[in-house]
Amino acid sequence: MSSSKQTTSVRKRQKIQQSNKTMFVMVAIASATVGLCLVISWLIFQQLLFSGKVVSEKSKTLDSLKVSNQNIQVLSENIRVLETNKGLNAVKASPHNKALQSILDALPADANGLAAGASIQDVLAKGISGLSIESLSVTGDSTESETTSSEEGSSSSLPIRLTVIATRADALQELLERFEKSIRVIGVDNLSIERSDNRYTMMIEAHAYYEPAKIVELQKKVVKP
Repeated sequence: MSSSKQTTSVRKRQKIQQSNKTMFVMVAIASATVGLCLVISWLIFQQLLFSGKVVSEKSKTLDSLKVSNQNIQVLSENIRVLETNKGLNAVKASPHNKALQSILDALPADANGLAAGASIQDVLAKGISGLSIESLSVTGDSTESETTSSEEGSSSSLPIRLTVIATRADALQELLERFEKSIRVIGVDNLSIERSDNRYTMMIEAHAYYEPAKIVELQKKVVKP
């Protein structure tokens, strides 16, 4: 009897230990499952937030494209009207040019010191009897170009230094009148005139304006989670 009771007691303890092991494994599996579900839920939540950000940025881009499309139509209409402007057509440098080219000639998109110097030498000062250019300096690099501001906006200026010699005072006056009538605005900062014998020397420090071109392009934006 004693041996049978001991055997029964051992079996009970073994079953209890097996049950404990089974329960521990089940609890561990359940805990791992719950933890995995929480991690997956958090990842899904983050993905939803990220998708929301992407959709928001796409909506902004779509709204911007709609506004730009409307502005293009208005701009095209304004351009057609300007092409028929009598004032712009009257000051064209060449009959073959479009009317809008007069605006670009008056306010170029870059400094282009060579073109400005050639305009002064070959157009403004050319053909004036008794007048010759002694020196001409037009600085068109970015280190010496300046930016001027006003309430309406800002534009860049191109420094010009000009020295001319004339045998008569009327020639100097004619040159200044041509500066005044030039389609490209040239502002005179300092002017001095010297006379020696029958010769006049006029030194001019001036500046011409230009407006850097606006760049319109599609860009990519990285949306981070």
